[in-house]
Amino acid sequence: MTEPVHAFNDGFTRLLTEITEDFKGYLQYMKGLGYAGVTLSENSLSILDNEYTETKPETLEVIRGDLGTCQRCRLHKGRKHIVFGAGNP
Repeated sequence: MTEPVHAFNDGFTRLLTEITEDFKGYLQYMKGLGYAGVTLSENSLSILDNEYTETKPETLEVIRGDLGTCQRCRLHKGRKHIVFGAGNP
């Protein structure tokens, strides 16, 4: 028997929170040692700028167009509507 999707999400959320808190503690430790930041090359800064630029969120119509013919699981046989996450076709 498989775990419900929400159980996976809860576990992932806890793990992500723990990692974030650990990293925050590490940064505070480094600050206490006198570190104020890191030096990045122009190339690294350019990569980060391109990686994290805001993009316009996709509309439901665009998502529906991408996923409307999805056949990755057996639910596609009886599906009448796209259901994000878990749902009843």
